Amino acid sequence: MTKNISKKYSDNHDCCLIEGDVFKEIKNLPDCSVDLIVSSPPYNLNKEYETNKAFEIYLEWLTPLLLDLKRVLKDNGSICWQVGNYVSKKSNNTNAEIFPLDIYFYEKFKALDFKLRNRVIWHFRSGLHAQNRFSGRYETMLWFTKTDDFTFNLDPVRVPQKYQGKTVNIYRSPHLISFNERIHIKNKQVSDQYLLDILEYVKEVNDKQPITFFEIITAATFYMFYKNLADLTILEVGLGGQFDATNIIENNMVSIISTIGIDHKEFLGRTIKAIANEKVGIIKKKSCVISSKQTITAKRIIKKKCEEMKSSLYQYNENWKVKNNIFYNDGLQINLEKISLIGRHQYINVSCALMACIKVKKLNIDFKSLYKIFPKMNWPGRLEKVNANLLPKYSNLECWVDVAHNKLGFTVLVEWIQRLKMKNFYIILALGIRKDYINILKVIKKANPKILFVLKGESFNSHNPKKIKAVADQLRMHSFISESIFEALYNIKKDKNICDKKKVVITGSIGLVGNFLAKIK
Repeated sequence: MTKNISKKYSDNHDCCLIEGDVFKEIKNLPDCSVDLIVSSPPYNLNKEYETNKAFEIYLEWLTPLLLDLKRVLKDNGSICWQVGNYVSKKSNNTNAEIFPLDIYFYEKFKALDFKLRNRVIWHFRSGLHAQNRFSGRYETMLWFTKTDDFTFNLDPVRVPQKYQGKTVNIYRSPHLISFNERIHIKNKQVSDQYLLDILEYVKEVNDKQPITFFEIITAATFYMFYKNLADLTILEVGLGGQFDATNIIENNMVSIISTIGIDHKEFLGRTIKAIANEKVGIIKKKSCVISSKQTITAKRIIKKKCEEMKSSLYQYNENWKVKNNIFYNDGLQINLEKISLIGRHQYINVSCALMACIKVKKLNIDFKSLYKIFPKMNWPGRLEKVNANLLPKYSNLECWVDVAHNKLGFTVLVEWIQRLKMKNFYIILALGIRKDYINILKVIKKANPKILFVLKGESFNSHNPKKIKAVADQLRMHSFISESIFEALYNIKKDKNICDKKKVVITGSIGLVGNFLAKIK
């Protein structure tokens, strides 16, 4: 807060507010005392200038002031000189001649050894009416410095990049804890009431016609997006691609196809070929497609579809790669080591997003700014370490949760366990009834868990734990059936064969992990 205001220049006051003739008052300012000078000098001085000679007089009239401005300006200071166009006659005279003042003043400042740093154009919507020329709707600010050693703080005045700091609508599935996680409107999770109101409206419009759960949620979401337009919209397909409810969007900036694995066989097919043919259904004509690490079969199908749709295709390990935690693309290198997400697969996931940013020119991403974002990235339920304070009864346990639910997901999980050389750890497992539990158990076997706890009675439609345990026994995995996660944790806590802090991985389903996190948070 300003306390001391002086009407004359003084080093002992917080503020000096001087009223008077600048030609006179500037004489009272000491040399090299001012950091920044901002001025918008008068254009006509309430006088009528009819000839070029009068205009030259106007320029010469200001020359002594420029000399004094240079005198009082610090060596690292700046001067901003904002001017428009000088009109030789009255503004309503259609034959008036225009003199761009910034051009003339540039020569004046240059003659005084000032250095031009920027020529900023201020555009405004309305201007003086004209018939024989365009209306004047801009003015110019010339930013000069006295020396090359000047002060300029960009960040406080930085204009946000397009789409950086802008609004984003997001639709994804499934949710982890709260259903509202699926829908974000302009960067904020949708509220309960707004979601209920829109669902009621969509239900009424549907008029009891056949519709699936996912379809009505998608319709409600798209209506919310229509009513709340954002700069960007991100859609995650619910299942497959070709016949997914989200796939009604005709035009998009970019489509990203993550690594294709065997999942949802009852809907998508039992082979990579069949599933890939469903996934490529999201590719639109003459669009941009980013494809993650894929099998040879999936790569071939994606490439063929892109050729059919005349779409541009960019594939991992062909158009870009990640090596030693470094992203490489056409001379661009980005260090991914600061990414807070756990697991090497996340480097590939992030690299897909980076390629999307590169190929969608409209995003105009400042890639250097990403280094501030990487440490803040968060994806709950994905190799997430549970805060020990949330499990006070199990202080001797180090608990991790992961939503792996298919062979590919468990392959990633096991690779992480092996890389950490995690020994004498426990797995608490529950799998959905349609999951390939035999092949999943074969993958888990590679990690060699000390004990596998198979759950029953969880809230989702899970596999019969007896069947899972039978296969685990055949694979010579030490396993037990537990009623709940907390019963399993209790038994692990009592295990006295390990003295140090015991590591536990809770996995097998998004529903399982979500229910657990909801109970402890």
